[in-house]
Amino acid sequence: MHVVNNIAQVIAIESDSLANELESKPIPPDDDARKKMAAQVEQIENLARYLSLEVTDLKLNKELLRIKAFSKGEVVDLNTVAAELRRFADFQSQRRGAQISCSNELGRLAAIEGVNIDLLQTVLRGLLRDAVSTPGDERPQSAVSFKIVGTQVVIEITGNGKVLEWEEFRGQVTEKMIRHRDDPKYMNILGAAHLCELGQGTFEIQPQQGERSVAFKLVFERAMPNSRAAADLSSWALFVDDNPQVTNFYAKVATALDLKYHTAGSLNEAKNLIQSDGKPMLVITDVELGDGNGSELVKDIRERFGPGVPVIVVSGHTEESTRDKINEAGGVKFLSKPVGRAQLFSEIKSLLGKA
Repeated sequence: MHVVNNIAQVIAIESDSLANELESKPIPPDDDARKKMAAQVEQIENLARYLSLEVTDLKLNKELLRIKAFSKGEVVDLNTVAAELRRFADFQSQRRGAQISCSNELGRLAAIEGVNIDLLQTVLRGLLRDAVSTPGDERPQSAVSFKIVGTQVVIEITGNGKVLEWEEFRGQVTEKMIRHRDDPKYMNILGAAHLCELGQGTFEIQPQQGERSVAFKLVFERAMPNSRAAADLSSWALFVDDNPQVTNFYAKVATALDLKYHTAGSLNEAKNLIQSDGKPMLVITDVELGDGNGSELVKDIRERFGPGVPVIVVSGHTEESTRDKINEAGGVKFLSKPVGRAQLFSEIKSLLGKA
């Protein structure tokens, strides 16, 4: 298909060149032979464009079938997606000086079905790039949010990006609206429209006023708690540290071990997660948190769930008094910072009985 598409483009270019050459010939415009040749050139150009569009449609349909076959019955944990997008946002902030805020209000049982997680993550990264694509010296600004509204999951990305004139796309966007556009700058919104149609969701673009010039909104039906998707997400790990680099490190280890997880940056956030999502399968927490002490979290977990939840307490404080305080609260394992990847792998696998 790639070769056919290239041939179609070559034909279109050569036809255009032939038309220009014909225009330059000193032949009267009303000459019958000239008019006939011009009509033939135009017909060839139209056929080439038609062929190119047909190849594009064929490629899209082939991709659609591939993804449908690949993701049939696949469960996408949106907390994993949100964590990955947060890491990408951190990278964009460091690389481009962008100011990006991320919020995750999903709770534990936040899943959708019918889409492929790699495709979803690729689309969201692309939209975030568009949202922070600003001209000149203007500082990129964006906000990303994941939340549940009724029976739906809503993913929203706002920003001051000006890669396109967003006014032309106000409201819901479908793949059909932009499939014919060959400009690469439409690639990300085409991918989003394609993804949402695949997952029976909707994709909207809303031009904004002020600092935020555009808002992308993806809406999917949430997998209900009695579905297989929710059942697959019934076990989760909780990682608590007021340093996001540390929780990102834990998240990478969890992903490598195929664990579902939540991260919290404070004692209060961790308690709220437990309040809303129930019993975790594992907890890793720092001692010194911005709004309290990790021993309070351990105590709360023991009071709620008993001794059945494995807890790892990690801290740079190695004094005996600190260890005693953790042990009094019911801590299972105490590790001193810094903790290496191999050590954390080993401890988690040991506590969870993973081979």
